Amino acid sequence: MTNKYSLREEFRRYLDSEELSGPIRSIGKLIASGAFSRASFDELMETEGLSGAPNLKGTLLDLTLAFTRKCVADHKLSAAEIDELETLVTIFRITEGDFYEFRREAVQEVISEQAMWMLGDQYVTEQEEVLQRDLQRLFGLSYDQYVLLLRPLATKHIEKLESKKLATRDPEELTLIDSSIRNLRGLFLVPRFGTRSSDRYDTAALVRYLKRTIAELVGPLGQVYSAHRKEGASNVDMNVLILDTLLVLGFYFAKVDGHHADDEASLSGEIFSKLPRRKRRGFQNLNT
Repeated sequence: MTNKYSLREEFRRYLDSEELSGPIRSIGKLIASGAFSRASFDELMETEGLSGAPNLKGTLLDLTLAFTRKCVADHKLSAAEIDELETLVTIFRITEGDFYEFRREAVQEVISEQAMWMLGDQYVTEQEEVLQRDLQRLFGLSYDQYVLLLRPLATKHIEKLESKKLATRDPEELTLIDSSIRNLRGLFLVPRFGTRSSDRYDTAALVRYLKRTIAELVGPLGQVYSAHRKEGASNVDMNVLILDTLLVLGFYFAKVDGHHADDEASLSGEIFSKLPRRKRRGFQNLNT
């Protein structure tokens, strides 16, 4: 993917259009000069007397947001654009949580616009997933914060899908709508644990995630445990311990809503097959 926007060129356009004024214009000039670095930025802050200014953090966040909006206008981020955005974040000393604390609504607007575009055709491509992960990382959002910001949009989209479902008679379209609703609920709506029918929730998204990451979880963690285990320490097999945990979790998800879905059965079977034979006997009664 080509670099659509250059940080230097974009700030030159800002300067030419007189969009930047006051102290922020000095920062824009530095970026446009091509000499933008942490050292030159710190020198400018000292020269202009901006260090410690009460509105400086907000100004730097706004500059970063402005460039971000330009870059994602076509719902794509090139590697070069990500690098330049991360350069801004690093030189401006924007830390994790700053965007969420000081520019939450603006961040919500940016990620919601991208999510709305992705949900438009009810399909989410790998490239679209990567864009959302890049934005989550760029804005320093935890997964919970990311989900919280997108939850209002997801709720509205589910309502639209429910209405569309009532007006649809095509079986294939109904299946697609149901799948979209389940996935959105599983990803963005807070599950409530319980045994009543009103407390049931969809676990398909989490199950698929666990299936994709079993190998990545078990192998590396077990290797690290073995490498650092001291002589004479516990002889617990970390691989088996992790598999035991995932297996119990898989069985719980299979039973909590009273329905053993194909994904859930596949997850349990895949984990079970990786257990040593002696451990399998201990779990044979859990799924009955």
